[in-house]
Amino acid sequence: MATEREILERAGERIDQLITSDLPDKRRVPLLYRAANELYGGSPTLLAAEKLAHAFSEPGRTVMICSGWPNRPMVDPNIAETDGPPGASVIARALHQGFRAAPLLLFEEPLLPSMRIVVEAAGLRALDGEAALRGIKSLGSVHVAGVLGFPSGVMEAKARASELLEEYRPAAVVVIEKGGMNAKGVIHSLRGEDITAPMAKVDFLIEEASARGILTVAIGDAGNEAGLGAFAEVIRENLPFGKQCRCPCGAGTAPRSAAEVAIIADVSNWGAAALAGCLAMLRGESSLLHTPARERRLLEAAAAAGLVDGIEGWVGTSVDGLPMETSLAIVELISTTVQQGMKSADPKRVAPHLA
Repeated sequence: MATEREILERAGERIDQLITSDLPDKRRVPLLYRAANELYGGSPTLLAAEKLAHAFSEPGRTVMICSGWPNRPMVDPNIAETDGPPGASVIARALHQGFRAAPLLLFEEPLLPSMRIVVEAAGLRALDGEAALRGIKSLGSVHVAGVLGFPSGVMEAKARASELLEEYRPAAVVVIEKGGMNAKGVIHSLRGEDITAPMAKVDFLIEEASARGILTVAIGDAGNEAGLGAFAEVIRENLPFGKQCRCPCGAGTAPRSAAEVAIIADVSNWGAAALAGCLAMLRGESSLLHTPARERRLLEAAAAAGLVDGIEGWVGTSVDGLPMETSLAIVELISTTVQQGMKSADPKRVAPHLA
């Protein structure tokens, strides 16, 4: 009979397979996932979940979750995409519900009105940071998250990173679908264009948190995201514009900041659903699973808030060129995989082939 560890690892691998099939045909994820799997010696998603579960073994700790991707900033810096914020909200809910964590979500200042709408679609009341901490400590059954701005200016971001870490002392920093600075401090689009100006410089938060011994986790789907610096050489040598971008910096799109664990997914939102699934499996609590119904609410809220598909450019519920129904199916498959893993781990259960 398989051990509990073997069951966990097998389920983690199956979940990873669901989110790394290259369904959007970006032709990046399989390469990045292989590099991550080799670096960590197994499922990056399961490893991230295990490290988060350990970091939040003491209830009431704070988690900082960064997301938001200003899309088509040359048109308007207030346009954001549907990939990232829904996933950030999924992670916030799972850590809050499963570990009584206090989630603080950080976005670009101009995006805060739309981001609050998305966060609340996950069931969390969006408040400022101090009010969120009061809500976590209150005796009433109110489930809250802090929704804060993070600077796009370099000097301001450096200072704010230190201030936030000092003030809230988080147990972990999670970054999902955020543009990452390269060696010259430039952030690029998938097409190798300079999109530095409007993007919150969360690399400084990753780097400062790492220097303080705080757990950092990143989720990305293209190789130009903050926190994926552990794969910089793979990105430079193998991905379009990895070594030579289209902007004058000439340093390519490979990010410089490296999170302690980086999850690779076809769509970053799916990486968040997978992470929630692994957390549910580790806790033995199916209530922590993300659900298709909640995914629908999140994507409909994102559309209502004016977020656009990062590939197609339409306001709507699609993500990275894939219809909402695809995301709902992936979430359902992750849930099924986790629940099957839980059944396998039940000592009272007899395996079908032995019955």
